[in-house]
Amino acid sequence: MKHIYYPNTRRLKKRNKMDPTIMWVIIGALAVLGVGALLMRKKASDKIIGLKRNMFVGIALILAVALGAMQMGYLAGIGLSPFAITSAPQIEAPALMAVSQETAQSTPTGKCYGVDDVTVTLSSVNADTNVPTGGSHRYKVNGAPALTVSNAGTLTASPGQMLEVMWYNESLTGGYFSAVDKFEIPCSATKTFAKNLYMNGTRTIKVFNEEGNLITSSTNNETLDNGDVVTLTAQIVGQYQKGMPYGGVIVADYNMSSYDDVVVNFGGSKVSTPNFYKVSSVDSTTKSYSVPAIMSNQILQGSVMIDVDDTFNPSESTTGEGVITLSLYPYNYYVNEDKAGSFEGPAVEDEDDAQRSLGKSTFTISVL
Repeated sequence: MKHIYYPNTRRLKKRNKMDPTIMWVIIGALAVLGVGALLMRKKASDKIIGLKRNMFVGIALILAVALGAMQMGYLAGIGLSPFAITSAPQIEAPALMAVSQETAQSTPTGKCYGVDDVTVTLSSVNADTNVPTGGSHRYKVNGAPALTVSNAGTLTASPGQMLEVMWYNESLTGGYFSAVDKFEIPCSATKTFAKNLYMNGTRTIKVFNEEGNLITSSTNNETLDNGDVVTLTAQIVGQYQKGMPYGGVIVADYNMSSYDDVVVNFGGSKVSTPNFYKVSSVDSTTKSYSVPAIMSNQILQGSVMIDVDDTFNPSESTTGEGVITLSLYPYNYYVNEDKAGSFEGPAVEDEDDAQRSLGKSTFTISVL
């Protein structure tokens, strides 16, 4: 183990002082002698141990008062320290003390010794196959303008800085869903940050008629009459080793004169229709609902409730007023240019109402 030497304090020496109890005894004796001599009924000219009585009294009392003041610390300001301190530390010149390299790298104040630059590697792999994703990653160091680095590429930062990463750099054409992380750069010469990403795939929407048959535009339809209210079984089927990790939004587009309500339920809740969505006709309206995440070839069970208008009979329609279209848009992360390029989401659209999701899946409910 390597060692780095830092100054430390040597042993502390003690300066012996007189015991404070003895000093108080001396002070008390002087005070008693002084007061006693003063009270003696003798002439002022009488002598005590060779001194005139008044002189002896004065000296004894002055000594008692002075020593008492020193003992209580009143004279410390002029260099006369109290006698109560029996030993005082005396710090001498610093000596050298060995510290392990691991300890020296990180201190309680967060400083890093011996490391100025850290080589950081950003590496992402397929969450299902562990194969490198390729592509590039977008990153910011301490909030600076964003830069990009290819997968398994490196960047340089300093210990203690904050690194924000948008994995796969908000790809909108396919490939992988992005992810966002924030890391603190450690006190080490190198560091690798890794991430599992999910590949985009095809999600299939299925709706079954009341007889349990998959609705198709040519063979199986749902028969509806005016005033009907039906609930149809529905599914969203994922693709093997692909995913929709953040869930998404499903939009129901239908003729507002033909239907009083259409409710799509896959375990989510009602949400706003994306602003980029364009209704199919001037007579159409939409309702949108959130959809949970779908991983690999998972099947998400749900339903579609259809409330037909009391005066409309879909079986008599010849211009398609009875058609209901379902469109599924997955959530993804995006870059918000209105907020200095901050990483935001998951969402289906950005700050300018542009689609920021990977494709869409659609299904048409044909009715008679």
